[in-house]
Amino acid sequence: MSDDFTTLDGTQAAVWRRLEAAMSDPAAPARNIALATADLQGGAAVRMVVLRAADRAGGRLAIYTNALSGKVAELEADPACECLVWDAEARFQIRLRGAAEVLAGPGAVWQAMAEHERMLYAESPGPGTEMEDAEDLADFPPTPSAEVFRLVQVTLAGIETLQLARDLHRRASFVPGPEGATWQGVWITP
Repeated sequence: MSDDFTTLDGTQAAVWRRLEAAMSDPAAPARNIALATADLQGGAAVRMVVLRAADRAGGRLAIYTNALSGKVAELEADPACECLVWDAEARFQIRLRGAAEVLAGPGAVWQAMAEHERMLYAESPGPGTEMEDAEDLADFPPTPSAEVFRLVQVTLAGIETLQLARDLHRRASFVPGPEGATWQGVWITP
């Protein structure tokens, strides 16, 4: 068994290594994460998003989205959210709880984007637009717009991990320390 999951420091380091690896490795387990929000009807909404940045020192994550997407309205109504990472090879689950802030997308990021990436941030047709047929999109090619490009910054309030080892499952919970101190962790029962 790796020290990654037998100590709190090792477990916390394993979390941030996975999050940081997603920035440079499109195949990293944390590249595509599940983002859960409260929907506008009081239920739950979960969708996959691409993790764009992880700031260990600041305890923040970043994703990009379209201002017209449902998640923006949900996060503006209730910023509480949770992200989920699953590393199948390590049998390691990471839950990241926090509060999201929707900000204008950075202009430098928009300028550096390839045209096919910009198509994800279209004003017309907007995300969720109903169509008669899937092929109808060919008749209405997306019109990308920097005006709808948004950065969602999640400030983390807690991290919970679960490592499913064959011999022993290990679960830990971490919260930010006071005034910029490192994260404080405890073991909890699986």
